[in-house]
Amino acid sequence: VGGSGLKVSPVAFGFEGLADCSSSAVFEMLDVYHEQVQGFFYCFNENVKIMAPIFAEWIEDRKIKRENIVISAVILSDLSYGPNAAGLSRSNIRSRISELTALFRTEYIDIIQMEYYDQGTDLKETLGSLNDLVRAGTVRYISAGHFAGWQVQKVVDYADFNGWEKPVAIHAKYSLFERHIELELFSVCRNEGLGLIAILASDTRNESVTKVITDVANKRQISKMAVQMAWVMQQIGITSVLINPTNVSELKELNVGCKVQLSSD
Repeated sequence: VGGSGLKVSPVAFGFEGLADCSSSAVFEMLDVYHEQVQGFFYCFNENVKIMAPIFAEWIEDRKIKRENIVISAVILSDLSYGPNAAGLSRSNIRSRISELTALFRTEYIDIIQMEYYDQGTDLKETLGSLNDLVRAGTVRYISAGHFAGWQVQKVVDYADFNGWEKPVAIHAKYSLFERHIELELFSVCRNEGLGLIAILASDTRNESVTKVITDVANKRQISKMAVQMAWVMQQIGITSVLINPTNVSELKELNVGCKVQLSSD
């Protein structure tokens, strides 16, 4: 990932679409993913309190070694805990890390993500707190999501100036329908040696793009979802693609996209 020594699968398994699934259904999807792709797991929204324990049970049941998987999670805000349980303050960062390690039943989180740039907290407090957690071994690496290019650059420069840990990757929505990160974020990641984890985004409102995808899918006899997956994976600079399947069939369709080679046309 980026300039770090961390290795991840080309496809990351996300839990966002599984809130209404039974434990057995989640187990089945995790089995299919782990068998075909390996182990990069990403839990980034409020359903972490539901999904993390199920995931932990799956790891224990399948006797998977902790060092053979990568767990990525997000520092979330939850004001139900009180006024300091928001943003990227030292208090919220430490509270959320303690919560996440307990939920995942693990001693450390491989990649912890700053979900948004927090204008209300001094960057020194945020990065200093994250650096302390990396030094303590509770967190292995730092990443960022939903950051503008200039915000990523500011974080990297500030971390470098202080000799602190800087993000190894940026998470951002990316697809044939949503390509705004090509304007600035791509170049920042490339220049600073950061990985780019693409969150597969789909939007059928663009009729011309939808038609092209449909034509390619029909020609290749694969799903439109597989076409989108294949296109994102072939873009230069993409470290991994985050998928959020809602069932096994969808997961298998996305896995087909991993093996498809599209032409430059």
